[in-house]
Amino acid sequence: MMILSPLKNRAFANLWLSYSASSAATALLPTTLTLLILDWDSGLSALAIALSARTIGFLAGALVGGQIADRYPRLAVLSGTSALRSLAVLAIATCFADMLWALAVCLLLAGAGEGGFRSAYQAAMADMVPAGLRQGANALTTLSARIAQIAGPLLAVAVYAALGAMVSLCLAAAFWALSASLVWILRASVAAPNSGTDAGEDIGLQATLKRQKGEALGGGGMTAGFWAAWGEGLNEARRHRWFLAGLTALLVWLGLGNSVQQLLLPVISREHLGGDAFLGYALGAYSFGALCGGILLGTINLRRPGMIAFIGLALYGLVPLALFSQSVPLILLAYTLVGSASRCSTFPGSPRCRTKSRGTRSVASPPSTLSSPTGHRPWLWLRCR
Repeated sequence: MMILSPLKNRAFANLWLSYSASSAATALLPTTLTLLILDWDSGLSALAIALSARTIGFLAGALVGGQIADRYPRLAVLSGTSALRSLAVLAIATCFADMLWALAVCLLLAGAGEGGFRSAYQAAMADMVPAGLRQGANALTTLSARIAQIAGPLLAVAVYAALGAMVSLCLAAAFWALSASLVWILRASVAAPNSGTDAGEDIGLQATLKRQKGEALGGGGMTAGFWAAWGEGLNEARRHRWFLAGLTALLVWLGLGNSVQQLLLPVISREHLGGDAFLGYALGAYSFGALCGGILLGTINLRRPGMIAFIGLALYGLVPLALFSQSVPLILLAYTLVGSASRCSTFPGSPRCRTKSRGTRSVASPPSTLSSPTGHRPWLWLRCR
C-alpha cells in the first residue's frame, strides 16, 4: 500500500510512532478531565476554567513553537514537549486532582507543550521524509490522529469507570512519556556516526543531524527575530482575504460553538442519557465523521472550497439543537455530520500563509498556526451565558 511506503524510512517510522502515542494521550486527557471535574461541587465553572487554561497554554505554545523549532534541534523540542506534558499530567494525577488552580497551571503547561509539539513535528517530518513520500506521511499522520480521537474518549470513559481518574490520567502521562522516549531514541540514533541508514533516508537525516549540532544550513534565516517572523506571517495573511475571513469564522466557532458542546455534552450525558458512556459515543461519532470527511476530501476536487468551508462551520449549529432535543439518534447523527463537515473547513490561502522558506525555516508562521481548530474556548461561552 502506498500509504505505508513512508514507514520504510526508519526515522520517520519512529517519529510517527511518537506522534501516535502523543495523539492517544491528547485524546484521553480532555474526557478524563471532564469526568473528574464534573464530580466536583463547582463542576461546570471549574471545567471551563481548567479547559480554558489548557487552551491558553496551547495558544502560547503555538505562538512560539515555530520559532523554537527553527532555532533549536527539532527532535529535542519534540522530546521535551512530550516530557513536559507527561510530567504535568502526572502531577495532576498524584498531587493536584482536587485543587483547581494548581490543576489549571498544570494544564497550562500541558497545553503549551502540545502547541510546541505540533510545530516541531511538522518541521521534523519535512526534514526526514523525501518530497515524493510526504503525501503518504501526511496521510499516516492524519490516520493515527483520527483513530486516536475515535478510540480515546471511549477508552477514557471505560478506564475512568473501571479504575478511576488517577489511572486514566497516569495512562495519558505514560503515552506522553512513551512519545518522548521514542524521539529521544531517534535523536540518539541520528547523532550516532554509524547508524546504518538507508540511502533514501540520507537527505532528511543529514538535515536533522546538522540541526542536532546547531549548524545553520544556509542563509540568515535563523537569525530573524520573533517579531520579524510575525510580521512576515501577517503580511502574507493580508494577501489572502479568504484566510482572514476563515480565521475570524474559526474563532467564532471555537468561542461560541465548540465550547457549548464541550461543556453541555457531559452534563446532558450524565443527567438525561444514562451516564458517562454516551460522552465517549458522541465524541467517537464526531471523530468517525471527521475520518469519513477526510477520506471524501481526498477523493474529490472541490470547486468552491471556501464556500464549503463556511457551510461546514455553519452545520455546527446542529449540535446544540440536537443536545437540546436529548435524542440519542439525533445527537449521534449531528456529531457525525459535523465531524465530517469539519474536515472540509479548510480555507483557501491558509496553506500558503507560511513563512517564506529561507535557509532552514520551514515551520508555519505564528498567525497561520492559530487557525488550527484544536483549542477550545469554554470560558468565553460561560461568560456569555
